[in-house]
Amino acid sequence: MIKLKHGEINRDVSQNMGVNAEIEFPVIQFRSSDLERGTDGWHRLCKRVREACESFGCFEVVYEKISTKVREETFGLMKELVEVPLERKQKNASPMPYHGWVGPCNQVSLLYEGFGLGDASNYDSVKSFAQLMWPNGHPRFCNTVHTMATQIEELNNYGLGEKWESVMINYKTLVRFMKYMAPPPGEYERGLFAHTDKPVSTIICDDNVSGLEIEVNDGQWIKLSLSPSSFCFVVGDPLKAWSNGRLKAVNHRVMMSGDIDRFSLAAFAIPMSSILSFTRILISWTSSFLPSLTQQSTLTPASSSKPMLLSHHRFLIEIMPILTMERKQKNASPLPYHGWVGPCNQVSLLYEGFGLGDASNYDSVKSFAQLINSVHTMATQIEELNKLIWLMIIDSYGLGGKWESVMINYKTLVRFMKYTAPPLGEYERGLFAHTDKPVSTIICDDQVSGLEIEVKDGQWIKLSLSPSSFYFVVGDPLKAWSNGRLKAVNHRVMMSEDNDRYSIAAFAIPVQGTIIKAPKELIDEQHPQLYKDFDFMDFFLFAFSDPAKHIDSREQLHAFASLSPPISN
Repeated sequence: MIKLKHGEINRDVSQNMGVNAEIEFPVIQFRSSDLERGTDGWHRLCKRVREACESFGCFEVVYEKISTKVREETFGLMKELVEVPLERKQKNASPMPYHGWVGPCNQVSLLYEGFGLGDASNYDSVKSFAQLMWPNGHPRFCNTVHTMATQIEELNNYGLGEKWESVMINYKTLVRFMKYMAPPPGEYERGLFAHTDKPVSTIICDDNVSGLEIEVNDGQWIKLSLSPSSFCFVVGDPLKAWSNGRLKAVNHRVMMSGDIDRFSLAAFAIPMSSILSFTRILISWTSSFLPSLTQQSTLTPASSSKPMLLSHHRFLIEIMPILTMERKQKNASPLPYHGWVGPCNQVSLLYEGFGLGDASNYDSVKSFAQLINSVHTMATQIEELNKLIWLMIIDSYGLGGKWESVMINYKTLVRFMKYTAPPLGEYERGLFAHTDKPVSTIICDDQVSGLEIEVKDGQWIKLSLSPSSFYFVVGDPLKAWSNGRLKAVNHRVMMSEDNDRYSIAAFAIPVQGTIIKAPKELIDEQHPQLYKDFDFMDFFLFAFSDPAKHIDSREQLHAFASLSPPISN
């Protein structure tokens, strides 16, 4: 049968208002007599489940096969789990987002703490997890959690219906144990940000402390209160895609307002392989921070013949804020500005950037971002643009016949950069003034202005890109290669708007051992050689070394390689 439950609708706290209204939310009882496939009761139950998932994207399940005793024991053990020392919690690690331990943090919530247990219906997996957390392996935890995970997995199969086995084969259950701390007295605070689920589906139960809310209309939320024998079944984005949009992936969150901590358990259906290319969806699991990130942009194939559109690099720049500090710091490199650089006084407190070396090489992209094919597609197309511009420069000097001998062998370093909006009304530095040390740079942004170039000494102009435009910037080595003919422009980023700015820069980095030298055709009596031949990497390291910090960026090439007094260009 279906019971109809009334819930009070609450407006988002940011709107500072409430609505006293009631809405019917489906509560479906899974009786044993209705769970035999092929019976009339089964077909009625399937219809009700489908209708609930189409209308709400979730429903409350009354499922008494999982005993109240097992449930209470599990939540009691969870309270032991959160008391485990921090050094043991940190052993619950995983390269996949939200598969390991996540402690209180600004990105999720200062009230939140969660543990991940993969393949939770497998006793050995539960045992391995318990051995990480407790020296004695806690046998009671193993037995109780394995029992509950197995029973929840059976419930999940019922919730997905008869087609599950033929469509979503080989899934495993990821269980997350979660604690939400009570906020200060009288406060109403976020325990978990609003999001749709990235696994196929989720089953949630709690310790009867309310907090889970679902969005039924734009900005209208219902707070759910589960009974001791109830669970909440939630449709995820992949199941919505599988249904061709018929099922709703519900936006939900946790809001805490009482004086009691809340414990909940969520069982996620994680496919091992799938026609939905689930691995690629999972990598952007944390895109819950970014409601505008669309599934379409996430699933753009590497072999796509589509032109490079705004949606492609919009996806790339929107993934930046979702990475944790720990994952950002793994983007490391011994070379200056080749890895992650966070906000700092040396660069700017508004700046954050990532480095991806050899970006047109698919293996390099895969190791950095794990199957984010849009990076490879865009980097390859930018490299083609860069080579086209270089060919134009070479041809313009009459060197087209010597293309191969004068062409600099390079790899593309891509940096993803974020510039935080300054305080309202302020005009602040997002990136210091400099000339580029790579041979050349191609830049695109998200149409939030900030890039400025120096056209005369102390005279700056602000540039604004169209959605299909890129900047080509001459670097110091290309200036040296041209024997001073090309100008290495001084440029900076200045922030004044109330929007964060995202940009992508593709730097042409010569391969190790490359010697920068001007072609002999560009040296004559009227144009004597201005710079000695030099090893690019020696110059690159000099430009970012401590002794060179007092040298103006515009003078670094002269200080390192000049054969004559400085030229004015």
